[in-house]
Amino acid sequence: MRNWILLTAVLFCFSCKKENNKKWTEIKITVTDYLTSAPIEDVTCALYEKNTLGNLDLIYQSSTTTGLFEYGFKANGNKQYVVTSSAPVDKYYKVSFLPYLELYNYEKNEFSFTVVEYGYLSFVLNNAACFDANDQIVLHRDSETGYNGYGTSTHMGCYSSTGSTFAKVPSGDWYIEWHVTKNNITNIYHDTINLNPGDSLTYLIEY
Repeated sequence: MRNWILLTAVLFCFSCKKENNKKWTEIKITVTDYLTSAPIEDVTCALYEKNTLGNLDLIYQSSTTTGLFEYGFKANGNKQYVVTSSAPVDKYYKVSFLPYLELYNYEKNEFSFTVVEYGYLSFVLNNAACFDANDQIVLHRDSETGYNGYGTSTHMGCYSSTGSTFAKVPSGDWYIEWHVTKNNITNIYHDTINLNPGDSLTYLIEY
């Protein structure tokens, strides 16, 4: 009888210890449009637990509703957890977005991401008053989102482009600057254009 009581007590303590290692953990991910702050609906978020081999075992997966992914669970303090987020790559440019997050806080984890829809830009350059082969235009294009896929382009002489190719770029404001050098004299020009989501816009520079 005494041995049975001791065994029961040991099992009870072991069970309490295992339960004490589990902590209620909440995850909240907010995804909004960078330009309008509107909620983004179609971002898939998933919670995983790392197993002893380092592989990820799926616990829960869902898409954002009204821009939110929320989930609560009992986390084992001896385990490691990972949250992944995936936005449709053909639709959104990720302004501030972390696709892979390791959870270190076993109480409340809140994250905010922003994305923006794509549009299409084309630039037509035409040296309408060519001076000579030393003419130069240097074109800078910067997006308010921080996108840097364009870089800087330089063209020499009596340059003319058709502009038939559209680049898939983030919508929003674009800051255009071009430096034109003719006869050793350089002039600098600036402009700001707005690209709406899904729109195609051609920008003409004659110099």
